[in-house]
Amino acid sequence: MNPRRAVPSNALKDGLTLSVVLTTVLLLGACGGGSRSDESDAGGPLPGPGASVRTVVVADSLDQPTDVVAAPDGALWVTERTGLVRAVDPGRGVVADRPVLDLTDQVLADGGEQGLLGLAVAPDGSSLVVDFVAPGGQNGVTTVLSIPLSGGRADLDGATTLLSVDQPFANHNGGGVRFGPDGMLYVGLGDGGDQGDPQGNGQSLNTPLAKILRIDPTDGSAPDDNPFAGAGAAAGADPRTWHSGLRNPWRFSFDARGALWIGDVGGSEREELNRVDPGVSGANFGWQVREGTLATGTRGSADGFVGPIAEFDHEDGWCSIIGGVVVPDDAPVLGGAYVFGDNCQSTLWAIPDALEVGTAATASPLADADVSSLTSISVIDSTVYVLTLDGEIRRVVAR
Repeated sequence: MNPRRAVPSNALKDGLTLSVVLTTVLLLGACGGGSRSDESDAGGPLPGPGASVRTVVVADSLDQPTDVVAAPDGALWVTERTGLVRAVDPGRGVVADRPVLDLTDQVLADGGEQGLLGLAVAPDGSSLVVDFVAPGGQNGVTTVLSIPLSGGRADLDGATTLLSVDQPFANHNGGGVRFGPDGMLYVGLGDGGDQGDPQGNGQSLNTPLAKILRIDPTDGSAPDDNPFAGAGAAAGADPRTWHSGLRNPWRFSFDARGALWIGDVGGSEREELNRVDPGVSGANFGWQVREGTLATGTRGSADGFVGPIAEFDHEDGWCSIIGGVVVPDDAPVLGGAYVFGDNCQSTLWAIPDALEVGTAATASPLADADVSSLTSISVIDSTVYVLTLDGEIRRVVAR
């Protein structure tokens, strides 16, 4: 497997399938790949202090875990695809019997890419936000709820619906939800599914599909400073849109500078990693006209789009990228690196010096950080945690 060098950031699949039978390849949906230029030696130096790393099991009794965040009380809160939010003691590895939230009767989890997919906690710890596919519509309804917290549990009776989007197909549902440094809520939605974006949602501003949305976390409305909000916006454009042209942005995150990192699951050729500088909005990453930097030969010219900072070929064993996190500079392990992975890779990968503006993004494998069936990566209290579809939450530590 050859690490690939990124296309400069100014070079302006079938999604995640969470299925026990078909493992995480189904959860994420397809394989993706990278550019074939500027290959580097996969055996090169690893980034950050304590770069010789391994993963250790924190807990292994979860049911298809999909996301993990820090709880206000210091626990880890983990979503299970089937509809529960579980509390895990990170020190003892104990999974609490009583769930933080039970959505099992509201979640559609029949298809591999459906279910309870994403989780975020409000910066002030007052509420929990969940992203899941609910029954209804043609193939389910992507639903984002804000739920008040009381006594370490979510009060579903007080829930506010922030987003409701009908899904035309069962795959490419996205699932990422994160609070930005501006206090707004960001939501990732895939192109609606099937193969090759048959509805053209990637290049349509009239739909929330194939987008990163930015919404007010109190009521789901579009902030006035969104690029397609207000009187000057394009006619019919969804005002909640922040970025467009994405296939299935399963996982995204913000770094300490406020830059947005997006892992976009690829189709038949390439996996894609995008980074957008703080405050930049309205980026169009090109799907389905382009897959990474590769022109698909459909729907017009492949010029004028925002290029990825890194892309990875399916020919090199990539299939469904798992967007990761930038580790704080002062972390004891992998400080300053962007750590990410792929459902078909057996190890984590890292981009050193991720916080250095304008640096080329050359990825290297963390050879001893073995992990399979990867679904999500988070950094909590300067520690990197990874989830696997077979029920594990693992911590990345120095070897």
